[in-house]
Amino acid sequence: MGDVESLRSSLASAHGVARVRTAQTLYELTGLDEYVSEVAAVLEGFGHRDERAEAAKALRTLPITPRSLAALHRGTLDPEALVRHHSANGLLGLAERKPEPAVDAVPGELLAAFATRTAGTYGDRASFAVELGPADYAAPHHRAASVYLAGTRLSGPDRSHVPALRNIGVYTTYPDRAPDYPNLRGTLEHLGFAGLPESVTLDERETAATMDAVAAALDFDTDVSRWCATEILIGDRSRLALEIGPADPAGGQLRVCTLWLDGAIATPFDNMAYVPQFAHSLRLDAARYRAGLPTDFAYWGPTTNDLDGELHPDGTLHYRLRSLIDGVGDRGGTVRLRVDEIIAVLEEAADVLTAGP
Repeated sequence: MGDVESLRSSLASAHGVARVRTAQTLYELTGLDEYVSEVAAVLEGFGHRDERAEAAKALRTLPITPRSLAALHRGTLDPEALVRHHSANGLLGLAERKPEPAVDAVPGELLAAFATRTAGTYGDRASFAVELGPADYAAPHHRAASVYLAGTRLSGPDRSHVPALRNIGVYTTYPDRAPDYPNLRGTLEHLGFAGLPESVTLDERETAATMDAVAAALDFDTDVSRWCATEILIGDRSRLALEIGPADPAGGQLRVCTLWLDGAIATPFDNMAYVPQFAHSLRLDAARYRAGLPTDFAYWGPTTNDLDGELHPDGTLHYRLRSLIDGVGDRGGTVRLRVDEIIAVLEEAADVLTAGP
């Protein structure tokens, strides 16, 4: 236990290859996916080319997580050929395919090898089951799904809205109802499924387990999409930037917004923003900076709740990202920013968000 605590403490200040090796060791000792994310962060960062390449090679030997898949996918787009090579072979390795001396596959084709990872049937068709088709990482908000009840395949939408589909259990049991058939009937009808048999008796425990398994499968693929998605880059990742990903086509006004600060992702725990609130917060801060008023840096709602920043008059920003990983210290640093640079990033990002998909 002492060794683990010592390594956790050292990880907070480790960089580059040392950070990769420490995180690998911590994973071996604890089995926690959080340390896979630590390796992925090195690949996603702006360290030396060799450090990023080492991270890509390490991810090949670690378990598949949404963060590791997405980091390797981004790595195949890296400006350095060495990083692209090891990232592509990392994806091949996780897909249990042999590495190639020269990888010619398009990154999307490599990532597609994992699209069927969570496809399949969850539950028992004779009672209650959900059959998921392959994930679509480019359009993660909809997915082919069939629902079976008492051996009957229900008629319904060809592609269901993923957030609604993953919440079948929430809708059925909220706030304190057992997941029995009458509640499930109303939920399925609400989601557009029809042709439900008149009388069905379901086992409460098995039904709940099926719902949980479906939610876990959909969450995995949604998280891969969240980490992969990059449609528009505004700013400079090595200083200050916002990456704006795809919007939810179902109209929920949610959109992927990843904040980069000082060469690293500063929204590692939540990069899904509610557009009306987020864009409004960006505009308010831009206006305050223009007026020369004191402003809390990046105080933009839940998406940036884990980031504290203090911008000094000379443009020096002291920041700290509070870690949600138990036993791993916060990360902090200093970066010099120009006020006009901050204003430009905030206003352009707000314009893109309010303009729609």
